[in-house]
Amino acid sequence: MIAYLTKQFQAVPALAAVHQSLGGHFVSTRYNTVQAIHKFNPAIAVDFYLEKLGRLTRGFRTLDEARVIVTGAPYSKTLSRLRGKKYMIFTGTSAVLTASQIREDHAHFDKLCVLGPRMMRTVEKAGLDIPVVQAGYFPFLLFPPRKSAACLQVLQTAGIDCTQKIVLYLPRGEPYGSFDMMMPRFMTQLPQTGMTLIVRPHPSQSVKLHLRDRLRFLAMHRHLGQHANIVMDMNRFRLADLLAVADLVITDGNSPAEESLFYDVPQILIETPRLSKKIIHDRMKAQAANAEDIHAALRTFDNGPTLTPDEQDIAGRIDDAIASAADYAGTRQDNYHFVFGARGFDAQRAVIEELRQLDA
Repeated sequence: MIAYLTKQFQAVPALAAVHQSLGGHFVSTRYNTVQAIHKFNPAIAVDFYLEKLGRLTRGFRTLDEARVIVTGAPYSKTLSRLRGKKYMIFTGTSAVLTASQIREDHAHFDKLCVLGPRMMRTVEKAGLDIPVVQAGYFPFLLFPPRKSAACLQVLQTAGIDCTQKIVLYLPRGEPYGSFDMMMPRFMTQLPQTGMTLIVRPHPSQSVKLHLRDRLRFLAMHRHLGQHANIVMDMNRFRLADLLAVADLVITDGNSPAEESLFYDVPQILIETPRLSKKIIHDRMKAQAANAEDIHAALRTFDNGPTLTPDEQDIAGRIDDAIASAADYAGTRQDNYHFVFGARGFDAQRAVIEELRQLDA
């Protein structure tokens, strides 16, 4: 049996892409993640693991009996107790990942499945004595065709006008996200533009829904009732479906900015006092990253024009970003290959076949 261990919902699309071919059981320590997995795909079997009760929970027994355990985070305390082969599949693009983090957090795995050249060069610098393979991005296996009728139908049944240009805003979670700074600006300027803005908070907020986030989103929903063309998506839609129909993606330079390269969607990158190129530079330098590593991490911000919270004409900047998409096309293509490797799914399928043989 293959088991998939995840505490956070962010890892589910990657692990589900493997599960689609191999089956097996998901295990999670969080009820909200279990619920989100069932919503993502009701056919996925999920066992709950309460760490304090250990072997008394079904989830631990599933992990303990598994021949292979696939996960998207280190979880060294839990994994060190288990006998199965342990595979790490990186489920986010991890632009600021450093060699020191790899050395500290990933030495207990039997194999690391990294995304592409950027991550491979970081992992190689860590010098771990375990196999590492460049495996591509597993969620891409579940991505639908661009502007497919099925994707558009999903949005239309939710009352979203797909005849308008669709702008997708994907902020980071706290403490770096731009949501509270940018949403008032979007609500003021975008209702008159003839565009549809879909706002999708980070899963750490939309799935967990801490009280502070719940109150913030409830307050925002009250205001959004006045604007039919601004929609808050609290994990109702699959991110892949949203990326497939978006005419523009606005992000804080996070993983979705790089995932959208699959469809070559035009982008705007937000810089704020909480997160900017300078802040990323300084943080990585403090973690002993060299100039080459820092430059590699900041390439995301070359995918399109940048935007700050004090911009006076956000609607105009959106129009300009869509109109100038071709000017950044070469950079987006180069960055796709740098982050994910070659287009196609041969690398992912090779890992899946390897896992199949281990479970035989």
